[in-house]
Amino acid sequence: MAPKYKTKKQKDFDKRKLKVGKTVTKSSNLTNTAFQSKSIRVKSQLLSGQNDDPEYVKLLSLLKHHSSSSRHEVLVQIEREIERHDFRDNFPFDQLVSKLKPLILDESKFVRERCMIILKKLASTKTELLVLHQSSIVLFVLSGMSHISQSIRNDSVKFLDILIDFEHIFLTNVVVRDHWGKILRNFIHLIGWRSGEPQHLTSQSTSFRVTTNTATLNSIKSTTTKSRQRLFQVKLLSRFLELGAMSADRYETNADNTLISQKSQIHSTTSAYMIPRGADPYGNLKLMRFFNPPTCMEVTLAKSKECLQKHSARKTTNINLEDYSSHDLINRRKLLMELYYEGILEGVTEIMNDDDSDSDLKSAASSLERLLKEIAFQHNEDVYN
Repeated sequence: MAPKYKTKKQKDFDKRKLKVGKTVTKSSNLTNTAFQSKSIRVKSQLLSGQNDDPEYVKLLSLLKHHSSSSRHEVLVQIEREIERHDFRDNFPFDQLVSKLKPLILDESKFVRERCMIILKKLASTKTELLVLHQSSIVLFVLSGMSHISQSIRNDSVKFLDILIDFEHIFLTNVVVRDHWGKILRNFIHLIGWRSGEPQHLTSQSTSFRVTTNTATLNSIKSTTTKSRQRLFQVKLLSRFLELGAMSADRYETNADNTLISQKSQIHSTTSAYMIPRGADPYGNLKLMRFFNPPTCMEVTLAKSKECLQKHSARKTTNINLEDYSSHDLINRRKLLMELYYEGILEGVTEIMNDDDSDSDLKSAASSLERLLKEIAFQHNEDVYN
């Protein structure tokens, strides 16, 4: 037994000769270290069919082309694709909105007009997407209102008209609630009316506003064109004030905009217990009031002080629009009454007394005057209640 054991032990240390075409036999106690790994791609599984098409991404990149005609052709092509609804899943809508925002200040009028058409369609079909981008869109619109180019200033209110529309009241409420003071300030400066805001708090100097207003009057040679633009501005301002300074139930009675229609309403009084779609659903509770309501004695003293200083100096306020909260309906009315009410009323009266104004413009100015008086009445109720 001993010689056999020694020979078996010796085989473990012998060097095996390798032959061509034959593999070495593996030992019985060899551990297999080979393994296979499987990866999980969450994006491809959960978002299948929603990936951005490289063709569309390349198309959107051409919106930064130096040629205005090329940018216009790209917008025309995008508009055609929207009408066909061929890219409902794989088109990068988020990138589209990001590319459209700088075109609000584009030098070409044709590019801006085509951009308006696309934004108007997106406001109807992709309202939630514009709500996410509304803050930056409004910044470009405000920049357009104070632009050195008269053509860009005139088109800026057309972009604002898209953002504040009764057809997509959700987007409108967000824009009015978040940017009430800034839009109102730039709008009044664009029209050229007087503002009660202190000089050091305004973003534009007096010399720039005077130059802008003078250029506006000199650049518009046609009286008809000037009257048409002023009519559009007055009507848009009236709608903006109605949306921001009046109660939500004023424009929620429309059958297309009500939260619960009469057909689907369970009970006749169900809507009274539901959250309304207005920008200030709990305004009657006065929970978000930025300023403490004055007492009757403070109101009497303020009126007497105003009468004494009426002919000596103009009344100013220390409200800073950067820190002012416009989420509350009462605060929006207060801001309008203290800073812009007198200037708007003077501008409306000037239009109504102007012999060169046509009947449509005078009618729009008269409607704006009635709306201002109604807002003033509501503001007085807020003060005394």
